[in-house]
Amino acid sequence: MNNIKNIRILITHLIVWVVIFYFLLHPLLMALNAKITNQNDNAFKDDITDLIFQAFSFKMLPMTYVFIITGSSIGIISGIFWIYFIKNKKQILFQNEILSTDIQSLINSGESSYVEFKSSIRYDIKKHQVNTLLEEVIGKVIVGFLNSKGGKLIVGVDDSGEILGIDGDYNTLKQKNKDGFEQKIYDIINHKIGSEYTQYCKVIFHEINGKEISAIQVSNSHNPAYLKKNGETIFYVRMGNSTRKLSVKETVDYINLKHKY
Repeated sequence: MNNIKNIRILITHLIVWVVIFYFLLHPLLMALNAKITNQNDNAFKDDITDLIFQAFSFKMLPMTYVFIITGSSIGIISGIFWIYFIKNKKQILFQNEILSTDIQSLINSGESSYVEFKSSIRYDIKKHQVNTLLEEVIGKVIVGFLNSKGGKLIVGVDDSGEILGIDGDYNTLKQKNKDGFEQKIYDIINHKIGSEYTQYCKVIFHEINGKEISAIQVSNSHNPAYLKKNGETIFYVRMGNSTRKLSVKETVDYINLKHKY
């Protein structure tokens, strides 16, 4: 469906610009050229109608081709820019909608393609100790959002939506506060994904029922993002309410398809 819409946009822009170049600019430039070369204003006024008709005559066919090709080229370029403009506008509106949605409402709605819950970023609630493997999981979810349509990772909430808070994480950090937590998030992105992707992430804090939680707002990236793991790079995407790893072939197909639209 999107493909058909894009083709229609391209055709519309192509027709509009061909019409502008051929039916407006073409005779206008011919008349302007005659005005410059003809010193007799009265003669020019008398010949203006003939000049306009001459612009569409057979002898002007080579010039006609030039204007049609130029108009077509600009129309295609204009159409492509318009398609990307609409796409980016939709993404911005979606991100603003996610940002403006009340955090409690998001939690009540449960996990989805755009929302993920995690109990912590590095504190193992079951073992009551630091578990650096959890940082890898955080990186994985962020990569999934980057490669999809963006989303929000809410930390301090379990899978059922129960508010746990992030005090456990605070206690594992040198700076046992919001600043330390936020810095740790960006450290995970730097080391597990790449420093260039920090620009797509924003860390926000909320307090619910006296417990502090954090929401990491992730925008989609134009460039593919990979999780660095044991010397490998792994591609993840968001599918439904889970983050899925793609094979090399699936990754190539997914990236090609994403850039196609």
